[in-house]
Amino acid sequence: MIILKIGGSVITEKNLVERAKIGEMRRIAKELSKKKEDLLLIHGVGSFGHPQAKKYSLNTRFHAPGLCVTHSSASRLNHIFVDILNNHFPAVSIHPFDIIIAEDGEIRKIFFEAFFEALRKGIVPVTHGDVVFDLKKGNSIISGDKLVSYFALSLTPKRVGMGTNVDGVLDEKGEVIKEITPERFKELQNIFFTSGTHDVTGEMKGKVIELLKLAEKGIESFIFNALQEGNIEKFLRGERVGTVIRSD
Repeated sequence: MIILKIGGSVITEKNLVERAKIGEMRRIAKELSKKKEDLLLIHGVGSFGHPQAKKYSLNTRFHAPGLCVTHSSASRLNHIFVDILNNHFPAVSIHPFDIIIAEDGEIRKIFFEAFFEALRKGIVPVTHGDVVFDLKKGNSIISGDKLVSYFALSLTPKRVGMGTNVDGVLDEKGEVIKEITPERFKELQNIFFTSGTHDVTGEMKGKVIELLKLAEKGIESFIFNALQEGNIEKFLRGERVGTVIRSD
């Protein structure tokens, strides 16, 4: 099985509220149709969830109306994407809000059976960053990045990737860092860039931190540019793209 996350910056215009990149979604769907293995697909929500979460300060407080509008917005993007994917292969929406309970910002319970059943039946499960109920805080944002690491640690996939809008993790000169290990990360912490105006889920540094959790368990992962045509196909074929995150 392969776990792939497509960033919100790839499939939405992050500086415009609720503006999907339909053309990019169609291209991505075509590339994903070349897959030869089971695929669990995760996507960020970009301008469909982050502005609402920021408006209602859902990272720091419970707000019932804010929770509802944020989830609705994230779900809208998911359904747009899944409808496009279904023109190329069977895909189904699975919303974190429906299957996850958090506690103090971390996933406490998750209903995995829906994912397993979809995969057994040849259907690609498609989930996304979302707001969920939290037993301590009332609500928590569970990012697509956090879902990647949680699923990978639970399901031990063959390959893990995060498709972003840049060529990989960049150094202070804007050049791709080919490889990051836990030891190398200590040297790099001050050079990570931010990824957008409305991002409330950790940005690039957060992505690397989540993937380093996998490296500690011996699972390699990749951060690469999903806006560059052909990169998703390369990743699916097992080719090295972007930055690899691995153990020392």
